[in-house]
Amino acid sequence: FAGEAAPRTPAFNERNIQDKPDWVQSSLLSAERLARIDSDYRQRLESLMAVDEMVGVVVQRLDERGVLENTYVLFLSDNGYFLGEHRQPNGKDAPYDAASRVPLIVRGPGIAAGSLVNKIALNIDLFPTIAELTDIAAPRFVDGRSLVPLFRDGDRRWRDVAFIEGFGKETESNEGAETSTPPFRALRSDELLYAEYETGERELYDLRKDPFETSNIATEVSKSLLRDYSLRLEALA
Repeated sequence: FAGEAAPRTPAFNERNIQDKPDWVQSSLLSAERLARIDSDYRQRLESLMAVDEMVGVVVQRLDERGVLENTYVLFLSDNGYFLGEHRQPNGKDAPYDAASRVPLIVRGPGIAAGSLVNKIALNIDLFPTIAELTDIAAPRFVDGRSLVPLFRDGDRRWRDVAFIEGFGKETESNEGAETSTPPFRALRSDELLYAEYETGERELYDLRKDPFETSNIATEVSKSLLRDYSLRLEALA
């Protein structure tokens, strides 16, 4: 992977961050830090080769035992990780997509190859999903929902928003020089990201026009709209 570099999206080393919260405005990526981000990215690509080999071995073993076609395989990751987006060199304690979104790939009986479901799935959905697939009951206190209906018929009565919460910088972080993020709560739907910080700062992004979350429009919309989002956020919290 020599010569590979971290993706240069519009959010990478974001040029204008005057509309961002103070914790972002205090960030600055030096040439040395940018080089380190690219180096880390190359190492991640190298590490993923081992993951690719592992997936191949697991599928091969299942096939050899004659159970592959009766097995569900779920592939996903921990929450995301900054690689220069919004001037963040590392870490993941933030409401932005770079920190919150993860891949989710599922194969198994009844799932059409190459199919895509554009619904909001959360890691809290894994337990109830596996419970339904193995015909056991999930406890009533479980927050998540089984994804099985999405596998089969694209359940239209699905959630329309995700609740994201951060409690401030991790007390035992392994990411050196990680930006200290104040505690926050956020709503993430297909159309918007709305965040409130303990500092009183707010962010609102129209993801239809601004998918990389570079233009905070919280000061441009009506107070009544922000109040509606805030009440929805409080209800979910």
